Amino acid sequence: MLIDGKRFGGDGGTSFDDAKDLSLTVTGPNRHYCVQIELHWDRGYDKKLTSICFQYETSSNKYNRSGKHRGRDGGSVDSLDLNQDIFILKKDDHIEKIDVYVGKRQRYEWIQNTIPIITAIQFFTVKGEASDIFGSTENAEKTTEHFPGYIFAYAKGRSGLWIDRLQFVWISTQEKKSSDQIVFF
Repeated sequence: MLIDGKRFGGDGGTSFDDAKDLSLTVTGPNRHYCVQIELHWDRGYDKKLTSICFQYETSSNKYNRSGKHRGRDGGSVDSLDLNQDIFILKKDDHIEKIDVYVGKRQRYEWIQNTIPIITAIQFFTVKGEASDIFGSTENAEKTTEHFPGYIFAYAKGRSGLWIDRLQFVWISTQEKKSSDQIVFF
C-alpha cells in the first residue's frame, strides 16, 4: 500500500514524479528501491538545496539504476558555489524518516519578495543510519516525516533552478496476500 506524504515547499518550478518520469515499478516483489541520493546545495548568498537525484534499482537488477537530477533546470550542477554529497544506503536498508527544512528565500538578489523552498534535508534508515544534514538550516522550519510501518518509495515535487517542493511517497513494509499471509520486505 502506498501513501503520499506532506507537500514541503512552494509552487515554483515545474512538477516531477520519479515513478512516472523514470517508469519505476513501485509495488510488488521486483519493485524499485532507493539506493542512493546525490545532493547539491548553495553555500553562497541565498543558501538552499539546488539539486537532488534519487537513484533507484530493483533487487533483480543491481546494475540498471534509474535517476534524474532535479533542480538547476535539470542541467549542469557544476559550480564553485555548490556543495555536493552522496548518501548511499547499505544493502537491504531503506529510508524510514526524513527531516525537511523549508525556508523563505529571495527568488533573485534584485527582487525583494521571498518564496518557500527546500533549504536542507536529512535521511534516517531502518537500520539506524542517519545522513548528514544536506543544505542550510539557517532561517528554516524543520518538519519530520515518518509513518510507522512504511519506508520511502519514491519522490515527487517541483523544481527549476532549485528544489521548490518535495513530496515523498511511502510504501508499507507489509503486504497482504490473498491468503492473508503477511510478507515483510
